[in-house]
Amino acid sequence: MFFLRSRLGRLQPLEAFRGGEPRVFAPFARQLQPLVPVADAAQHVRLMLEPGQRLLDVAAIVRAATRRELAELDSHACVAPEVVEDEHVDGHEAHAIIKSNRGAVNKAEVVIIGAGVMGVSIAAHLAGRGIRDVLVLDRGSELGAGSTARATGGFRAQFATEINVRLSLLSRDELRARAEFGYQPHGYLFLARAEETMRVLREAQRVQHACGLSEARMIDAREARELNPAIGDPLIIGGAFCPSDGFIAPMAILRGYAREARIEFGVEVHGLRTDGDRVLAVQTRRGEIEGDVFVNAAGAWAAPFGDVPVEPLERHVVPTVATDVLPESMPMTIWCEDGFHLRVRDGRVLLLSPERDVETPARERVPPLRNVAIDRAAAWSGFYEMSPDHHAIVGRSVPYANLFLANGSSGHGVMHAPAIGRLVAELIAGVPTSIDITPLRPSRFAENAAISGPTLL
Repeated sequence: MFFLRSRLGRLQPLEAFRGGEPRVFAPFARQLQPLVPVADAAQHVRLMLEPGQRLLDVAAIVRAATRRELAELDSHACVAPEVVEDEHVDGHEAHAIIKSNRGAVNKAEVVIIGAGVMGVSIAAHLAGRGIRDVLVLDRGSELGAGSTARATGGFRAQFATEINVRLSLLSRDELRARAEFGYQPHGYLFLARAEETMRVLREAQRVQHACGLSEARMIDAREARELNPAIGDPLIIGGAFCPSDGFIAPMAILRGYAREARIEFGVEVHGLRTDGDRVLAVQTRRGEIEGDVFVNAAGAWAAPFGDVPVEPLERHVVPTVATDVLPESMPMTIWCEDGFHLRVRDGRVLLLSPERDVETPARERVPPLRNVAIDRAAAWSGFYEMSPDHHAIVGRSVPYANLFLANGSSGHGVMHAPAIGRLVAELIAGVPTSIDITPLRPSRFAENAAISGPTLL
């Protein structure tokens, strides 16, 4: 039997196609990887094109693929396939049935909604797998017009759930490999005022150690003040610290991935055209754009595209005036009980809190800041994309088989974008994912399987 593997699907025995002679459409020939046995394939299987199109035999594709010369094939008159999973045809499990999506004026193999760091990471990782017919759409006028540019640039693996720790470790591998992404391991310092908080940090650290984050450690109040001498809060009893946590450069990451992506700005997606369990096109004011696979990476505004349970949550960042009272190497320092935290970036101290008042805790808990003015004119806000359980939603959508979701990172989107971009690209390519992302499946909420665990921040 002759087998073909699609980048957008899994192994398909061509003899399993219903309707007699197997069919496949020509531009998809550029996506086929021949597998043995291929002997005498041309005697049994031929490419059946639409009327008036050129007839090619499978053997030609095999030879061209082997020589990496598929560019010789005429793909302009042909149509890329759809992928329908888990059908049973003539006793075979047909994992990748190839169909035609004809009639598109604007079309790409993969269409991604959102050119923030998540969307362009997916595009770049697809390109790394040879899937380059990818179009990223964004309603903004330029790169960085959304939430990515408003991120403060923290990175950590100190989470309380296994899946978040593993996402961070997977991201960290890439951050370390790409110096331009600005990874600086200055640490994250979680501070506790209560024994119950210390208990939660210990439990979280057991999860971290089990995932391989052995360098994370519990600390007492004395060591906390050694790690950050600016702490003046007498109520601190201890905390947790990980030296390999630290900072990254959100816009550098965005620009790095964007160099490997095709992006159209000023294109706002306002709906999906669907047929049963498939998305056929995204709808924009410029018209429809068809595709074979679609990805929702629309950040805080993802909800309409596949019934995604994500809501925007505004977060505010208030900087001080330029100052050198605290060093840039100071770890991200977080008060667990109320979420107040701070870091130094570009010569200013960035103050953040779920509450609007950041001046009071800053002056009360960090004595060097008592005489440093706040620059409210330079303050900004951005939006977290919050999921019901504060964990990312990653995988094939519930209603649509060819729509993949990369949503709901709940404040951790930039730090997890390298990992999630890689994972979604693997899902689309039909290869095993680098880590098990079953806990993040979009269906988990309908299954009453939301992720549980404390939220450290």
